[in-house]
Amino acid sequence: GFYYLFAFAVTISVQLVGVYLVFASLILPALAAINTPEKKRTHAAYLVALLGYAVGIPLSAIVDMPTGAVVIWTLAATAVTYRISHKYIESARRLS
Repeated sequence: GFYYLFAFAVTISVQLVGVYLVFASLILPALAAINTPEKKRTHAAYLVALLGYAVGIPLSAIVDMPTGAVVIWTLAATAVTYRISHKYIESARRLS
């Protein structure tokens, strides 16, 4: 069931937007949220993905660059920013 649908969705998506954008959209939010507590992990990954796309699409129009490349870079930047800020917040929370 699920795996057939997932394989179909990934295959169609790769043909529509490209392999880099599809796999960056799958991997980067998950990597960003990996150390988040389990109850909040899915929400954190969705937040990273949403912010990456919400910033990347308009930014690509502003700087007149290909949308896929800009979205991948903003996803990466959002993921790194989330990981660093989450690590900093957790360490500050442990100290207090």
